[in-house]
Amino acid sequence: MIRHENPPARVKLAVLDIGSNSAQLQGVDVFPGAPPLPAHAVKEPTLLAEELHHDGALSETGIERATIA
Repeated sequence: MIRHENPPARVKLAVLDIGSNSAQLQGVDVFPGAPPLPAHAVKEPTLLAEELHHDGALSETGIERATIA
């Protein structure tokens, strides 16, 4: 683990979750010694479960939906 002599005052972190029904982007601001503070949130439908082939592969339409979201 990297330790800083003078840790940054704020760190921005983001998580992208692409699921079977929606894609979500969550952004937070993190300050030393404090809980993360929500800064940004976006949720878009993907409906990827509708685009799965029997072998588990995602159709071209599903890939396009995920890319657009």
